[in-house]
Amino acid sequence: MNNTSFELIARAVIRDKNRILLCKRKDRDYSFLPGGHVEFGEPTEAALAREIKEELGVSITSSKFIGALENIFIHDGQKRHELNLVFEVSLDRISDKSAEDHIEFYFYMVVFVL
Repeated sequence: MNNTSFELIARAVIRDKNRILLCKRKDRDYSFLPGGHVEFGEPTEAALAREIKEELGVSITSSKFIGALENIFIHDGQKRHELNLVFEVSLDRISDKSAEDHIEFYFYMVVFVL
């Protein structure tokens, strides 16, 4: 039995002044950047636009690729390997209201040091 998984995920950095938007599943105790899985054959930026529309009910007006993050971990007893492609995005309007029942959003204050 193969108990491994590889996932390609598109993530968004959404800023509002000195805060960034984070997402949290209601049944888990960790947070992550908004976004989600890229479907086979789907362009990454199209997947991100779809996920943001599904999760927040807003549209991306511009996006810029800013980096990738690899994560290898065990989740619910299953080995997982994910590659997160991260984009800084602008939206048609800022929202932290979830359009899906299983997740919630909140703004987190950050300090950027150059």
